Amino acid sequence: MENEREKWERIAPTFDPREINSESRGVENRLVAHPLALEWLKKYCKPSLSNSRISILDFGCGPGALCKTLANQGFQVTGMDFSGSMIAIAKSSCPKGIHFIEGGISSLGNLQGSFHAIAAMMVLQFIPDLHQAVEIFSANLRPKGIFIFAVHNPEWAHALLKEHKKFSDPRQTPDGEIMDFELQPGDIVTNHLRTEAFYKTAFAQHGLTHLETSYPPYTVSFIKKNNPKGPTDVSKFLMMAFRK
Repeated sequence: MENEREKWERIAPTFDPREINSESRGVENRLVAHPLALEWLKKYCKPSLSNSRISILDFGCGPGALCKTLANQGFQVTGMDFSGSMIAIAKSSCPKGIHFIEGGISSLGNLQGSFHAIAAMMVLQFIPDLHQAVEIFSANLRPKGIFIFAVHNPEWAHALLKEHKKFSDPRQTPDGEIMDFELQPGDIVTNHLRTEAFYKTAFAQHGLTHLETSYPPYTVSFIKKNNPKGPTDVSKFLMMAFRK
């Protein structure tokens, strides 16, 4: 059976991190989720340190858009993605000085305790074993390190299901729900929809303290300029921040 990595390898060429317009894949991530992630990183990452001394891992970095933003702010940035094609795009479009690693959760073992912060933007919903992932992420954070993530808001996914059927009908799991998600025609990946309450409990079990939750909305100007696909009256994103 084809693995998930091959699907992301195929979709990688559809990303162009060098420009942002209404046709750009992931424009919502870059203009809605990424700015809030940056705001939280600045807010919670050791205010006494200059950005140049703060190390951040962008896990599931894709084509490197957030890596580039963080590097431009002066942070020490490492980008990791299990798609070699995504890493190649990121390297070609990002400034020098960013360290890129091709790999997934299992590749983090040699980096334990390395980072002041980890960001995982639109990644956790594709990881089946959340508890294992959180344990590994925690091991890679320095004491009092920050973990920030964005995932699909379950309410938005259900609204999209009613509008476009891009998600399959939900199936119940101990974590919440599973809905199959169409990346592009013919490429279907499993999306684990978990609630804010579930994430709070799961992270607490691994010693991480909840700091903040947000469901960042689309602004009127964003909708007019970018004409996002899917529902616009409910946030696409559930974003949360935790401290080790």
